[in-house]
Amino acid sequence: ADYGSIQASHSNLQDTVDKLEEELNSAKQDAKREREMRAAESQEIQEVKANLLSAQHELNALHNQADSRTSSDASHYKEKAKLQAELGAIKRLNEQLGNEKLDLEATVEDLTLDKEQLAEEKEELEDRIEELKLDAETAQYEVEELRLELETAKGLGEEDQEMNADDDDAVQALATQNSRLREAL
Repeated sequence: ADYGSIQASHSNLQDTVDKLEEELNSAKQDAKREREMRAAESQEIQEVKANLLSAQHELNALHNQADSRTSSDASHYKEKAKLQAELGAIKRLNEQLGNEKLDLEATVEDLTLDKEQLAEEKEELEDRIEELKLDAETAQYEVEELRLELETAKGLGEEDQEMNADDDDAVQALATQNSRLREAL
């Protein structure tokens, strides 16, 4: 009965280890998705930067054209205002994407720490399982030894119908050891 409870404990621990492995695999998949999203956003940031640079060059070209002309043309001012508005929007988008990138990096770091913690917990549980297996085997061996000693003592008792005080002490000591071992299990 005690060995069965140890087996049940072992089964529960194995279930916990399996669950932790599933969580670890899930965390790995989440980290992979985060890296992929980060790579895609990094690509978007590069494209936005390229657009920003292109718009800046175009704006600079318009500034140069406007400076070189002596007369102002209303359409150029409208185009310049439009490009400045686009440039502002692109700068805001660039800032937003930069903030999102920082958030994603923090999330990846948190997932990495969670993964490491789960791995440590798994290792500790596996060590504890091994300890419990050894304890169970040792306890089973000691129970068998005590059982044999008790049977031997009973057999001697049947041969000698009269037990002396030393035999009573030996049987009492065996019974005490047996009860302590059961408590330990």
